[in-house]
Amino acid sequence: MGRRSLAVDVLGPIGVVVLLAAVLVLAAGMWPPMVAVESGSMEPHAEAGDLIVVSTTDRFAGPNAQDGIVTAEEAETSGYGRIGGQGDVIVFSPPDREGSPIFHRAAFYVTEGEDWTDRADHDRVGGTHCALIDNCPAPHSG
Repeated sequence: MGRRSLAVDVLGPIGVVVLLAAVLVLAAGMWPPMVAVESGSMEPHAEAGDLIVVSTTDRFAGPNAQDGIVTAEEAETSGYGRIGGQGDVIVFSPPDREGSPIFHRAAFYVTEGEDWTDRADHDRVGGTHCALIDNCPAPHSG
């Protein structure tokens, strides 16, 4: 095997991977451009092990997006959806959590200081009063 053949066999695939990564980063506007699903919370539309391409909120924003995100509440009127449901799916890393990021469908927009419990999924928060729930009233808008 000659040096030229070895270079093509080794550098060719590396070049293709680098080119693909560059295209994904340019399209998504962020690094890493993909994240892996680790749980079954988004099934049947995204299963554990799936790779999801993510982008910054200023790219590919849907109709009536607020801060680049269409909430499920807003999508009820427009019919907009991602990954098998109404509204955008967001990926975030809470500051107090180490490890992989969290996938969650954006339910509704809140303003700083808002008691959002009347708009929440009552099966998840029940009749609990705002004062008994972390982050209620909302510490930030978003």
